[in-house]
Amino acid sequence: MAVTDHPQKAGFPLTLEVCIGKTAEPSWVKTGQIRTFSADRIGRKITRLDHEIVTKALEGLQEIIG
Repeated sequence: MAVTDHPQKAGFPLTLEVCIGKTAEPSWVKTGQIRTFSADRIGRKITRLDHEIVTKALEGLQEIIG
């Protein structure tokens, strides 16, 4: 799912506001924008999402796709 630091107009289930990493700056998971990319393009790990955030994002995705 796409992640952005730009405030979103759409609410849940299309977007999920989260605080990722040590900065506590808000980010938004765009559950309606599924992305795929090559594993070769993955760089260093920036952060790790809490289980609760992943679960909530997946709930939003399930609500969108029915």
